[in-house]
Amino acid sequence: MRRTDALGVLALVIVVVLVIGALAFLVIRQSQRPAQGLGSPPGQGPGYRHDSSIVQYYQQPLPPQPLQAEQSKKKPSKPDPRHAPLPRCPKCNAAIAYKDERCPKCGHPLARPP
Repeated sequence: MRRTDALGVLALVIVVVLVIGALAFLVIRQSQRPAQGLGSPPGQGPGYRHDSSIVQYYQQPLPPQPLQAEQSKKKPSKPDPRHAPLPRCPKCNAAIAYKDERCPKCGHPLARPP
């Protein structure tokens, strides 16, 4: 037998083994799949249940939830610094960090807030 014939036969055997392996993988994977959905008929999504206590009709406000009522009563003791504008250098107007003692751009000494 020639060397090219032996390589052709070997390539054919490899292809056949790969095809059989792929088919076996697909069959095993299909058999391990769970049943269709959550008990719903094929082609339809799962059945959804609506909670009528949270339905809001057109132009009717929702009643306040207990958590929302508690949050509306609470007021922050001091303003949140994240909502304050960035501190700026009085000389060059560059944005600076709260902890900076000097301006990183011009080197102007900064007064620390009390």
